Amino acid sequence: MRFDIFSKQFVDIELEPNKLAVVGSDQELTWMQFREQFEIARSILVEQQIPAGHPVIIYGHKEANFMVWETALTALSLPFIPFDSQYPTTRLNQIIEETESHVIINISGKSIEHKANFEIDNKFKIIIKNEEFDVNRLVSYGDVADPLLYMIFTSGSTGKPKGVMVNHSNYCELIKWMESDYGFYKDDVFMNQAVFSFDLSLYDCFFALHIGATLLTIDKELAKDSEQFLLHLKRYNCSVWTSTPSAAFIHFQNPLFSSNEIPSLRTFLFIGEALPERTVTTIEQKFKNCNIFNAYGPTEASVATTICKISSDEIADLQEVPIGKSKPDGRIELINIDENGVGEIVIVGNHVAMGYFKNEELTGAKFIEIDGERAFKTGDLACYKNNTLLFRGRNDDQIKLRGYRIELGEISSKLNTLSYIKHSETIALSRKNVVKKIVAFVELNESVENIRVKIADDLDGKLPDYMIPSDFRSIEEWPLNANLKIERKELQRLYLKR
Repeated sequence: MRFDIFSKQFVDIELEPNKLAVVGSDQELTWMQFREQFEIARSILVEQQIPAGHPVIIYGHKEANFMVWETALTALSLPFIPFDSQYPTTRLNQIIEETESHVIINISGKSIEHKANFEIDNKFKIIIKNEEFDVNRLVSYGDVADPLLYMIFTSGSTGKPKGVMVNHSNYCELIKWMESDYGFYKDDVFMNQAVFSFDLSLYDCFFALHIGATLLTIDKELAKDSEQFLLHLKRYNCSVWTSTPSAAFIHFQNPLFSSNEIPSLRTFLFIGEALPERTVTTIEQKFKNCNIFNAYGPTEASVATTICKISSDEIADLQEVPIGKSKPDGRIELINIDENGVGEIVIVGNHVAMGYFKNEELTGAKFIEIDGERAFKTGDLACYKNNTLLFRGRNDDQIKLRGYRIELGEISSKLNTLSYIKHSETIALSRKNVVKKIVAFVELNESVENIRVKIADDLDGKLPDYMIPSDFRSIEEWPLNANLKIERKELQRLYLKR
């Protein structure tokens, strides 16, 4: 059995109904059970008469039914907004107000304060917050012929998360590519570790369901316990590891992390941040005859755009880890190329998303048209060597830390709302294009004792944990450049000089 993403239906129903479809943080679901849960979820949505195109928020953290609801919503052309329960509820309500979403599916099992009118809990119970609300007032978005599949809200430079709108056809381009070029099979077991608010989680989840494979969704607590996590992969015969490089690095010293202990593990698929050379060499040493793939792609281009198979020999030839070549039905162009051959990556193809939700100005600036095709200006810098793309950083203040996309401006904007801060600037410290640390410089209106603890506590609930700087530094006079703008490179120098 499998869920065909193109037709949005279950097919081959009679095949392997007792095979595991999803192993979540809370339960296992065979394909038969998965389909039964899907039918319950689908019928609830139909009974509530939610119009096609109305965005629905799914709130939880790696539960098996997260995928059940994503699948049911997809079948009914209801775009889903995945929201991880570890994120602040202030951010949740900001998204509810922005999208006018009046339906939230809360599978976390805990009570939350939200502004939606309908809630469906983890036991499929409907909780109506507003008896007088008229369902006919629900707002719908997207095209009936090619509906929105999902919206992912990423960090925004103004302090407001921005929603990336991905249509069904955009995402299907990724599935076609994975079917033809990735070498995965229906007997594969995919390790899905990224939180569902992060588009990396969507890399393999629908593909696993599309080919009738098994999906292991790993929650945060299990991922932190290296021994139990690796034993979990061994127990379920995990064959495909999908994560950021950072997520693999933390297990390198564990003796269980080897082909001797997990012989089923044959493929490592990395995306979300630069892949260090040492990660490749360590995996080659610990897993003989495994495949290592490095992929690249922003949320705005349906998760992934380039991929290449990596080996130490290839790294030696290029003297660094490449990010590969474009998918067959898309292409990469470099614009504003400098004297070193470095230019901004522009992604062209049908997998490019439709734009940013309710943000025409930013959509117009970043989403363009080249030769009649949709294109996205990434802000990422790269160059070519031996016809292979090499990453060269960013041309703005956006960074990636452990795979999470972060606008440094959003952090500064939240810091500037604190009464005792006059002004702040946030910087990132990197090594070989890999961000290692976020640091905030603050100019204070008043003296503050134990500034690190005070600010971190006050940011708790206003920003996700991964966006809170790991260090804060008080400053009385800002270094300025010739244009009287704050010189961020000098801030980096001042911090490293300490």
